[in-house]
Amino acid sequence: MSNVQWNMLDCLHKDIKRFKNKLLDHNECIFKDTDYCQFALLFMVDVVHKPKLMKFYKSKLMDLGYEGKEINKLFYFILKTDTKFEEKKFSFHEMMELDLPFDPEMKSTNWTIL
Repeated sequence: MSNVQWNMLDCLHKDIKRFKNKLLDHNECIFKDTDYCQFALLFMVDVVHKPKLMKFYKSKLMDLGYEGKEINKLFYFILKTDTKFEEKKFSFHEMMELDLPFDPEMKSTNWTIL
């Protein structure tokens, strides 16, 4: 993710913190070792899978001065990354960089996020 995209997530810090607290209240033993960056990405995955939330946060980020094009890039990156993990499709470079364990079901692709 670019610096602009991380800055957008910083602007949503209160929302991410609220999301983190709800997850910890729901099941603390699963999420107790999760760091802030992981919670931020989980939060964004939740947002991009709910159209009303995506629209709400897009307008919130636009009100904070971000361009629609940059916001769409962030949403697209999150969707693309989530899809890659769901479908287990990674380039060889991504497998090495992300230190993914070997999985016979994993498929190789040229479509990369790194």
